[in-house]
Amino acid sequence: MNNATAKEQRLIVGMGASGLSLASYWQHSGATPCNLTAVDDRTNPPKQQEFKQLPQIDLHVGENFRHWQPERYAQYQRIALSPGVAPTDINTTAEKLTNDADCFSRAWRQWAPATSQLWAVTGTNGKSTVTALAAHLANSAGITAEAVGNIGEPMLTALLRWQQHGFPQVAVVELSSFQLELAAQFYSDAAVVLNVSDDHLDRHGSLQHYAAIKYSIYAASKRIVVNKLMTAPAIAASAAATSYCMSAATPNADVDWTVQAGWICYQGTPRYRLAAMSPACQNYVELVLATLALSESLPLSTAAITAGLASFAGLAHRQQQVGQHAGVCYVDDSKATNVEAALFALLQSKPRVIWLGGGIGKGQDFSPLAQAATQMQAAIVFGADAAAIRNVLAATEVPCYVVENMEQAVQQAQQLATAGDTVLLSPACSSLDMFANYKARGVAFAHAVAAQCGEGGQ
Repeated sequence: MNNATAKEQRLIVGMGASGLSLASYWQHSGATPCNLTAVDDRTNPPKQQEFKQLPQIDLHVGENFRHWQPERYAQYQRIALSPGVAPTDINTTAEKLTNDADCFSRAWRQWAPATSQLWAVTGTNGKSTVTALAAHLANSAGITAEAVGNIGEPMLTALLRWQQHGFPQVAVVELSSFQLELAAQFYSDAAVVLNVSDDHLDRHGSLQHYAAIKYSIYAASKRIVVNKLMTAPAIAASAAATSYCMSAATPNADVDWTVQAGWICYQGTPRYRLAAMSPACQNYVELVLATLALSESLPLSTAAITAGLASFAGLAHRQQQVGQHAGVCYVDDSKATNVEAALFALLQSKPRVIWLGGGIGKGQDFSPLAQAATQMQAAIVFGADAAAIRNVLAATEVPCYVVENMEQAVQQAQQLATAGDTVLLSPACSSLDMFANYKARGVAFAHAVAAQCGEGGQ
C-alpha cells in the first residue's frame, strides 16, 4: 500500500463516555481515514457494549490491555486519552497525545458558523452552575444555547449533532483540568477561570501546576473574565482579549461586576436585585457575576436576564433538599467533590449541621474543614480518606463517627439529629472509591433518606 494513502493508526485509551464520543467523532467526522483501537484496563468498561457496535474497531480490555508492552504504543500516530487517564500513564511522546477537548476546539474553528459563539468555563468549584446558568440566560432571551462537556453531553457528541442539524448561537462548554492539560490552545469567544484551590493534586503534583493548567484556557480566548478576588498568576491573554472583571467585594476602578446593598451592579450602576433571584442564584452570587460577565457580548436585555435569574432552578446534587422528617432537613450536595466546595456549603448552612463527608481526597489538605466546626453538631465520615478527615476534626470539639457506607451514615445521622438540624451530604471528596460518580452518591443518599424516614422523607 502506498504510504500516502495508508490509514492512520489511532488509539483511544478509556472506554467511557468521552472515549466513545472520540471514537464516533473519528469515524464520522469526515476527517483523515483511520484504523481505530480502543483499550481500557477495566474488565467491564462502562461503554463496552456501545464500543462493540462501532464498525471496524479493535478492542482490548482488562488483562488483555494491562499486559501490553510499552513499545506497543509506537505503532499509533495519534493517541486520545479519556479524562481519567493521565498523560504520564502512557509511554509515548507528547506530540501524539490528544483528547476530546483538543479535538473539539480544532473542529469548532473549522465547522462552526461565524454567528455562533463558544464560551469556555473552568475552575475548581462552580463550573457546572455557571455553564448551566449561562445557557439558561441566553435561552431566556430567545437566543439558542446549549451547555455541554463535563456538565452532561460529551462535547464531541454534541459537535457531530450540530454539524448535522445546525449549531446553536451559543455553546457553553464546561472543562476540567484533565481536559485542559492536553488542550492548551482551547479556542473560545469568551473564557472564565472561576477559582483555583487544592484539587486533583494527586495527578497534577502541585497547586501551581494545577493553576497553570486552568489558566491556559485564556491563551486562545477572544475575551476573558477574571475573578478579582483570586490571587492569580500572570494571565497571558491574547492581544485582542478584553478583561471583564468580577468581584463580590467593594468595587474599585478595576472591577466591572460587584454586589452593593442588595443589588448586582455593573460599573457601580444597580442592574439586578438579589431578592428577585431564585434561591439557586442567591446562594451563588459570585457565580452569577461570572455568568453575567460571560454574557456581556450578547444582546441580552435587562428584562430577559432578570427573568432568567428568577427562574434558574439550579443543579441536581448541588445543595438540593431531598427530604424532611421530624423537623430535620436532609440536603444533597454530593457535587461538592473538594474541600473548598464542602466548606462553602457548611459555612452557608444554618448552625446545627450534621455533616456527611468522605471518599477519595485527591491529595487535598483537609484542615480548612476545621473552620466550620462551629456549624457542626457532628460529623459522619466514610470512604478511603475517612481517617484523614477524622484526624482533622479531632482537634475540634466536633464528635466524629466513622461508618462503612451511605446507609449507615444516614442511619447514624437520624439518630443524632433533632428538630431544626440539617443533615448535609457535602463530601469534600471524589466518590469513585464507593460509587460510579457523584450523581450515584447523591442518589444513594436520597434512597437512604427515603428508607430511614419513609418514602419522600416527609
